[in-house]
Amino acid sequence: MHFVPGANEKMLLKSLASEADSLVLDLEDAVIPEQKTRTRQTFADWLRESTLTQRSDGKD
Repeated sequence: MHFVPGANEKMLLKSLASEADSLVLDLEDAVIPEQKTRTRQTFADWLRESTLTQRSDGKD
């Protein structure tokens, strides 16, 4: 299991090349409040283009 701060696209791309069984993208604690909306949209766009699945908690 590999934890990745959701606001760091470079780390996200690097984590995809890892041999981790799963990736946890932190879109809450690792993202400053001013970047949350942009980070969530970037992640949603990225997820639509990938072959990965997601699990998310409710919106805060």
